[in-house]
Amino acid sequence: MLRSPRTYDPSDYEDEIKLVFMTSLGRGRGFKTIGEETLAEDTELYSTITDRLDLLHQAHCSKKSPNKLLDTKEELTDELDQIQVEVDKRDKAMLQKVNNVLIELGYDEHTSLDEAVDLLIGEYLDLLEEGEDEFN
Repeated sequence: MLRSPRTYDPSDYEDEIKLVFMTSLGRGRGFKTIGEETLAEDTELYSTITDRLDLLHQAHCSKKSPNKLLDTKEELTDELDQIQVEVDKRDKAMLQKVNNVLIELGYDEHTSLDEAVDLLIGEYLDLLEEGEDEFN
């Protein structure tokens, strides 16, 4: 496709992608079409072309509205911040539960969920070993 990115709009075209075979007419004389076929959707070339056309369209849209990308980035940042707040809440709740068990086992309270869980897993594995020793 010989099309300027400024004027490209994928909605102007059919969904069908054609593979066109061309030959040179000589230096400075241009090209001539010698064959044409429809490109099957299941080929790697079809996927590559459609992906690049989508990127071209997105780039064109972002040039029309540079603030659109900034808005999208800010929205994503806000969403990630909200997700992080939820993760932190869940981590604190889980840490409290693990600490409750560890305190019952005689350990001090931990501030790191990873350390607390590792210690709890270690206790569990020790109990499993003791149980196996009793049966052997």
